[in-house]
Amino acid sequence: MMITRFFGRSTMTAGSIGNISKMYRTAYAQKTAAKMFSTREENHDVRGNFFDRLGYRVPLVMAPLVNPVNTGKPFYWPSRPAWQEISLDGRKGSKGIAFSSHGLSDQWDDNSPIDWEDDSRPDPNVGLGFEVVFGSMDLPREAILSAIMEATNTFSSNPFFYLPEFKECGKMERQIAQDFPDLGWLDEPGLGEIGTFSIEVRGEAFPDALVNKNGCVGMLIANGVTKGLPTSINLPAGKVHILEMVALHPDELGHIIACGIPARVEIFRRLRALSSKWCSSATRPSVVPIPPPPKTNSANDIIKKVSSWPLM
Repeated sequence: MMITRFFGRSTMTAGSIGNISKMYRTAYAQKTAAKMFSTREENHDVRGNFFDRLGYRVPLVMAPLVNPVNTGKPFYWPSRPAWQEISLDGRKGSKGIAFSSHGLSDQWDDNSPIDWEDDSRPDPNVGLGFEVVFGSMDLPREAILSAIMEATNTFSSNPFFYLPEFKECGKMERQIAQDFPDLGWLDEPGLGEIGTFSIEVRGEAFPDALVNKNGCVGMLIANGVTKGLPTSINLPAGKVHILEMVALHPDELGHIIACGIPARVEIFRRLRALSSKWCSSATRPSVVPIPPPPKTNSANDIIKKVSSWPLM
């Protein structure tokens, strides 16, 4: 499936539409647009109900005036990019803030910047198949917003890659749990369809305590780190996964770089066990109370190192 940088590719062939009247083409376009608008309104309402479960939904949504794809930037959202701000304690102006993507799960339509070479849509047609939320009780608003914008735009730059990749990570993690029972993951309820993932974002807006020597902040991407956060919502077109971003302590990122998937999943498990609801914080100590080791490619060495981590 080829990604293009223009709008307007029709799923109808030139022969099927070229001979019908201008009046019919106009009516067809209006009907299609009205149906898509109605569906996106329903999506908006469902996502709005999800936001309301998290706290107070700030009325104004953050969105660019011009869709970035129209300016040559390769951010292929199904509709115009948008991010919803939420006050986490349910009050306007509260200290805790979250931002969530608001539209990654909209349906692809004829005006989406995708060249549907096989004249088809993903099934179910729920955009990228996920939305992303990033919240904290003490991080600066600018840091939260800049990080989720960077992450979600990265995901949208390759819109059909990441959901299958998250699912493949889940398969690998469940296999590791089976192959290495000493890790203690067999009864971990968090190991589901969607696996864990980690990225780095620019650290300019973050407190120094979270910024590594490269000027970046590590982010864990996973289902259900914060207790009570839904792992999915159901739009009219199908299921949409809810992914949470969590800012990593630099030492936690170092362990993930050194020991890969086993370190990432064990850090995920330890974050889930914390009493704090939103654990992205510049004051939170590392959940791994030892320095990161040198990087190794030996699976047995990695399992041995992660299995020997001291308790928090």
